[in-house]
Amino acid sequence: MTSKVQDFGFRGKKRVSIQEPLFLYVEWGDMNPDNTEGIREIIEDIDLDLYPNDASKSIAKNFPFLTFQQAESLFRELKENFNNFTFNGIALLSQLSSNNTLTGRVCFGDGPRISPFILDDEYKNIPLALIYATRRDVRFKDYSFDELTKYFCTMEPNLMDCYKRSLGLSISEMPIYPANNTIKGELDREGVIGVTRTEQTLTNHSPSTGTVKNYTDSSRSSGLVSKILIYICLVLSVSGIGFGIFNHSHAQKQEEKLAYLYKEQTSIKKVQENEHSIDVISKYFVTHYFTGNKESILPYLSNGDAKFTQPTKAQVTSTILERISLREDGETYSVSYIIGVRAENGTLSAERISFDMKADDNAPFKWVVTSEPTREPFSSTVEKNN
Repeated sequence: MTSKVQDFGFRGKKRVSIQEPLFLYVEWGDMNPDNTEGIREIIEDIDLDLYPNDASKSIAKNFPFLTFQQAESLFRELKENFNNFTFNGIALLSQLSSNNTLTGRVCFGDGPRISPFILDDEYKNIPLALIYATRRDVRFKDYSFDELTKYFCTMEPNLMDCYKRSLGLSISEMPIYPANNTIKGELDREGVIGVTRTEQTLTNHSPSTGTVKNYTDSSRSSGLVSKILIYICLVLSVSGIGFGIFNHSHAQKQEEKLAYLYKEQTSIKKVQENEHSIDVISKYFVTHYFTGNKESILPYLSNGDAKFTQPTKAQVTSTILERISLREDGETYSVSYIIGVRAENGTLSAERISFDMKADDNAPFKWVVTSEPTREPFSSTVEKNN
């Protein structure tokens, strides 16, 4: 599943020095380094930044083949400096390996490609661009959602893992693989889940009607053939039902696993996006909570159960964030802190205080506490966990 880059007019070298199993083929459009000084300067700056001491790895040296890191750096700069910059096309390529060693020999096939490729406001990153294009491409209409997911996410090598390693990203920084039927213009894959290439080959090469007629010359042969055909049909029907049930179950498990991973990655991203503001507001709330003044915590409380919260009087000596997590509803965040508390009688203790928070644009601080805080001795909770 690598791209037929000859469609773009490729006539160059077929070996690369790139030390990554997957990479991009990129072909310039009307604007290129030869006729646009700004593009030359962008490439020179990127090469100097990424490879100050090794020109052999530079964009200038390896073009039209680019690593994902090189390509994203180039695309980002071109997008910022040019309006809707257009390439003739890009394609996902791989290179042959021998004994787990990359050979530098480029594989050209029929894989994901985008032509023309435009850096407009819709462009986010390379994986999503290629995934969107592939799921809209009629060349891949017979591939099930499950098969495309494996191709992009789990088989070796795959786009998502190679992109992650090339850019040095964490899992939470990776783009989320789009769920089924969430891409505008993607082809309907209903009914092809579990259909393999072998099955399609057999279907396309089934015997013709003329071949069957050759067996009708003799009535005795006809009866025997009919019985054989009936038996074969019965066996194939039973096998087909069993195979269909197995495939449906397998596809369903894959969809459930993908949905779970999609949900987990979405949750991680949402927590990362909001944890700073949640932490700031939560610490202010905890401070006011231990003043014992009901009026001072009202701006932090929602109109639900949290409004019954009764503050307590104590001196907080330390506040350490323990955890922020997203609940099942996708909107409520559970927050817990380990705090040092000095009571009015002077005794010191460590406690865990937990409560829920939710975004509210109408609230004074844009976040509100939606549950009454719960408190428990920290030492006892540590013992429970151990």
